[in-house]
Formats: sequence, structure tokens, C-alpha cells
Amino acid sequence: MKRSILFVFGLMLTALNGWSNDYNYLVFVTNTGPRSIAVEDLEMTVSDGKLVVRSGADGETFDLSTLTKMYFSDAAVVSIDDVEAGKVQSVSIHDLSGRFVGCYPSLDVARESLPKGVYVAKQGNKNFKLAKR
Repeated sequence: MKRSILFVFGLMLTALNGWSNDYNYLVFVTNTGPRSIAVEDLEMTVSDGKLVVRSGADGETFDLSTLTKMYFSDAAVVSIDDVEAGKVQSVSIHDLSGRFVGCYPSLDVARESLPKGVYVAKQGNKNFKLAKR
């Protein structure tokens, strides 16, 4: 059974490689939202129930049990949702290049503490854009 699954997965990777020439990104959708990886120099391996994806310096590991679909896209896909105002929940902040800026006890504290700029914030299982002027 395990060999059959790996064989089918190998066939999928071969087919994906042929189709990838027309697209810039491969999008992985999990129960926490989509994640785009550039197809240039794309490498994918499966180990211990996890899909490990690398493209240059960018990489991601997906638990196969949470991976719902994969598809090619011309543009990077980003999941941005609204956050309820006044809800107190810790928030982690990254700058637009993906560098971790900090973790704050609430969105209000993050807004007060950050310098002017545009950030990507994660609160719970939601990601959203945060702009401070």
C-alpha cells in the first residue's frame, strides 16, 4: 500500500514538473490557508507523513493529513482575513520580506509598538495585512 502511494505521488510529481513550465507558483492549500512556493528549482520530498518543499532559499513542510489540494498559479496566493475588533489574542508580526518582527499580546499593543510601515500579522489561524501610518 505504501509503495503504491509513493508510486502515485511520484507520477504526480512528474506530471507537475511538465505543467509547471507555464506557471510561476505552486500553491499548497491546508486547513490553515494557502501557501505559494515559486516553481523555479522546485524540489519536493515525502518523509514521515510530511511533504517537504524547497525552491531556492524558500521552503515549507506540510503535514500530508492537512494538505487539501495543490495547484499552479501565475501569481502568489495570499490569505488575508479580517480580525474581530477588540478581541484579545496574541499576534505575531512579520515584515513584507518575511522576517519575524515580534510577538505581541494583542493587536492593539502591536499597533502601538511598531514603527510606520506595512506588516503581515498572524492572529490565531488568520493572516492579515497591518499598515501603520
